[in-house]
Amino acid sequence: MTLHLTLDIESRHHLCRMEGAAFDAAEVERQTEGWLRFLDDHRVRATFFVLGEVAQTAPRLVRSVAAAGHEIASHGHLHRPVHRLTPEEFRRDLRRSKETLEAIGGAGVKGYRSPAWTLGMAPGGHYAMVEEAGYRYSSSLLPATGFLRRPAPGGFPEFSPCVGRVGPLAVPLGTSWVGRMVPARLLERHLEGPGPHVLVAHAHELGPVGPDAMGWGASFIRYAALGGFRDRLSDLLRRHGSVPLESLLS
Repeated sequence: MTLHLTLDIESRHHLCRMEGAAFDAAEVERQTEGWLRFLDDHRVRATFFVLGEVAQTAPRLVRSVAAAGHEIASHGHLHRPVHRLTPEEFRRDLRRSKETLEAIGGAGVKGYRSPAWTLGMAPGGHYAMVEEAGYRYSSSLLPATGFLRRPAPGGFPEFSPCVGRVGPLAVPLGTSWVGRMVPARLLERHLEGPGPHVLVAHAHELGPVGPDAMGWGASFIRYAALGGFRDRLSDLLRRHGSVPLESLLS
């Protein structure tokens, strides 16, 4: 069994501010460099879902990821909730992010991940637009309690993160702050089942980070249980490895 580690390359401010986030591109670049060293130490490869406006502001970041042999995928251009976009706005965002990343990285972009899993809350036609824009797969739907509103239509590959049952709840065991807080045994039990097994992390989760003045709720989402995250992920990668999502395409 092999994992598919995926990284959302956005700022810690994007994580909680879905519209017009101000961000420090140099900070995101430093954090991404930390991830590249970490992954190289573990001799694994991952999929980097890069926000278009981050790539545009820090193009060296994209080139460094590509040069290290990781997959470059799209996290959209602006960190805007898909269900609040008109069809034309969504088409424009899909095209713009793909074109930006391909121009900088020098290779075709196959994967798309919507900001904050909001493609699942958008009209069904929005999902079809991902394939129409030239992407070959999506990792945009989180089939967990409180997240998914619309299931993926058949025929187009959707690689969702690990979700497991905890009593009556479907819990996103492999995603960011939720995954950091649940007991490790729950994820391990899930990993014994059929895959693919997709994990999600964010640029800031390995640090370093600067001062934070965004309030208790936002800080909780970004930093809860972060202290043991590196060791927990290291253990998973040592035992299971990681390959990019594009390896799942036939």
